Amino acid sequence: MGRLRLNEKRIDLVLDINAVELNTYVQSGVRKMQQEGALIFPRILLPKNGEADYRIISKLLTLLNIKEEDLLTDFIIDHDFGDLYRNTADLLFMVTGSVHLLEQLHDYLQHGHGYAYPAKPCNIGNSPVVIALHPGINTFNLPGTISRLLKIPRVFWVPFGWEITPTFKLHLCVRNDLWDETCILALKGQQIQPFFIEVTGITG
Repeated sequence: MGRLRLNEKRIDLVLDINAVELNTYVQSGVRKMQQEGALIFPRILLPKNGEADYRIISKLLTLLNIKEEDLLTDFIIDHDFGDLYRNTADLLFMVTGSVHLLEQLHDYLQHGHGYAYPAKPCNIGNSPVVIALHPGINTFNLPGTISRLLKIPRVFWVPFGWEITPTFKLHLCVRNDLWDETCILALKGQQIQPFFIEVTGITG
């Protein structure tokens, strides 16, 4: 067996609960990172004023193979991104279908706090941040948000691209099979290439 390329790397996995309810690609992506030796610590981000559906969360954690002892100390549910981040992580991995959450991430990276909570700073440290977009994300305002995040050197992307459906709507396709490779390169300060992809033959 070869060297584990993510051996003992602590990855905070921020999951937008609306985007990832029981989606199998999340399970597959996490499995691949664990097979490379990564230690995964889940953070569940709820919608504003939303309540936790613990049946869904319990099922999700079972799929992610999160151990009970990890849940007691390293499992967080909250409504605000700033309360989810832990600056001892080697890498922050965010799975989201929310442009608002991406904007919130941008604010924390650029200013150390969100505009909605300017009095509540967040020490986000210097760890790399990897973003995996959810294929169902609303594309309105998404290009502008991506453009702003592209200006931040330590933000990296799981490769994605758009296709036009037969009804002339934009559909996002994401290479969720590349979670582990994206993280491995991000920890070296490198973006996996190409990160904006041709959609032919890709499943999201």
